Amino acid sequence: MLKWDDKKLTIVVSSKQLIIGFVVAILLALGLTGLYVRQKVKAAKEQILKQYHKSGSDLRYELSENPTISENKSKISRYWRGFKILKNNTFDGDVVAYEFSVVDCNEIGHVVVIKYIDELLKVVQISYTPSTDPNVVGGLFLDPDSMPSPHMRMFGKTELCVYIKVDPKLSVNDAPYDELDDERWYLVMPQTIFDSIVNIEGQFILLGKEGDVLDRFRLKEL
Repeated sequence: MLKWDDKKLTIVVSSKQLIIGFVVAILLALGLTGLYVRQKVKAAKEQILKQYHKSGSDLRYELSENPTISENKSKISRYWRGFKILKNNTFDGDVVAYEFSVVDCNEIGHVVVIKYIDELLKVVQISYTPSTDPNVVGGLFLDPDSMPSPHMRMFGKTELCVYIKVDPKLSVNDAPYDELDDERWYLVMPQTIFDSIVNIEGQFILLGKEGDVLDRFRLKEL
């Protein structure tokens, strides 16, 4: 009877050891997986920071080589801010626009070009107002669906190019809309807004998800 009890006790202990070994194996696998994931995330962050550094170097090169930048104090200041954000080896929440232009492409039409620094891809919409009042948010220019996809904005700096044209039926309070014309997407807007932008009047406001103002600039500034 005693021997049978001893054998039974031995079997119970072996089962516990099996369970403990199984748990240890799971924990070890989870630990190794976690370490692998952390290393992959770290490597991905380092790769992104390298790209940001390169973008910063490109910005510095533009600053030194383009004489029109040195003639504009506001633009110089914004270029330097952007350069420091891209080069400081951290992921910054700061957003700064540093370049703006309206290009007349003859038969194609006018193109609005806005360049800005946004390391965390916080800019999800853009508004415009003919006013230069720093407290005015303006009307929606680009909604979230019209913004470039994230993979096109992963370099720390974004170059946003928007073809614009007029719908004479729209009133000044109507929101712009997208229209495909000859394989190009146009942002169609009221005549008064179009004229103000082409004449370099008013300001653009870069907005976050909740409509928070991330940066704004008067068109004549840049």
